[in-house]
Amino acid sequence: MRTNLIIFFCALFAFTLTSCSSDDDNNNEPKDALVSFAKTGCKTITSLRSGTGEDDIASILGEESVVYEGTSDNCLFIKHNNVIFSCEATITVSATVEGNVITLKENGTSETNCLCPYDLTIKVGTLSERTYKVVLITEGLERTSFTINYSPKISGKVKIND
Repeated sequence: MRTNLIIFFCALFAFTLTSCSSDDDNNNEPKDALVSFAKTGCKTITSLRSGTGEDDIASILGEESVVYEGTSDNCLFIKHNNVIFSCEATITVSATVEGNVITLKENGTSETNCLCPYDLTIKVGTLSERTYKVVLITEGLERTSFTINYSPKISGKVKIND
């Protein structure tokens, strides 16, 4: 009888443990969604001159923007163009999905007396076909947020205005 009680409680405990885990898309716990991250080196002014004769920084650097594209493996490529960090910065990126919100956080280190534009390429996944709000935070400041209807065929561009 005692053995049967022990077996019963062990089975009940195991059932409780397995029934509490969920990979449901409606789970609102933030989950790490960063698949990959790459960056360009510092784009120098001489490498960016277009020969237009314009000398203001905006015309030399081009606009700050986010370009995004779905992939066949249910991920989203996000390219943040012309984001400004310190020269020689060590840049880190994190990506989480919480419910229907994709949050990207970009941070740089290495304080210097110069600034450089970089292009950051971030792959986020695995996503379901649904509506998501994408929030981009750079150095603790929300740079932009926008809504997408994710599918592997999605693509678009968002300009970031100061």
